Amino acid sequence: MRALLPGLLLVASLAGPARADWDNERPPPPAMDETLEEASSPRGPDDIQREWPEALIVQLAAVSARLDFGGASFDDPNGPLQTRGESLSLAPADALGFELGVGYVGELLGVTVGLSYANPVGTRGARVEALGPTAEVRRIHLTRWFAELGLQRRFGDVTPFLALHAGLQRAIVDLVGTRSGDGTSLSARRATLGPRVGVRAWVFRKLYLHGSFFVDLLTPPDHVITLGLGVGER
Repeated sequence: MRALLPGLLLVASLAGPARADWDNERPPPPAMDETLEEASSPRGPDDIQREWPEALIVQLAAVSARLDFGGASFDDPNGPLQTRGESLSLAPADALGFELGVGYVGELLGVTVGLSYANPVGTRGARVEALGPTAEVRRIHLTRWFAELGLQRRFGDVTPFLALHAGLQRAIVDLVGTRSGDGTSLSARRATLGPRVGVRAWVFRKLYLHGSFFVDLLTPPDHVITLGLGVGER
């Protein structure tokens, strides 16, 4: 037994450094607490800002328009009634409303699609004798779906643009007292096409003011003026 003791001590002395070296070479265990803390921690404002696509814009605007539906033919889809827009006080008419647009813009080119809605001013209660002795306008709805392809150039916080605007506009006239009875509606459609010029001016972070002027070349001198707010990268 005494003869084996020096050998056991020698083996233990050699195994100690070898085990220490092996422990040093092993990679440290992952910091689970730090990983869980990062996963559960709320994202800061910078992380949220990076989620907004740089080329995306969303804008809402007030609309002031001058529209002429006088030459359009208004029909009743559920009856025989028919008349021209001039008998409905739409030759021409001033209208007020709003416009919503979503666009994808780059350094020079941009594409925008949207919808506008407006009501002519001063047409409520207008008599329409062609549809009956007591027929009158209750309300007129003007809607327009549109798409634009344009050029733009940024100068600091200001970006002027010029776009080709194409759309489909629909007018719906609600009538009372007609020969077909109350609740009669006549509608007409027409295309719109022309240039739109405008400017966007950033006022705070992604928030910008914008204004534009559109001229309808298919029905001159129809035009639309917009002024509103938008959100997008500078």
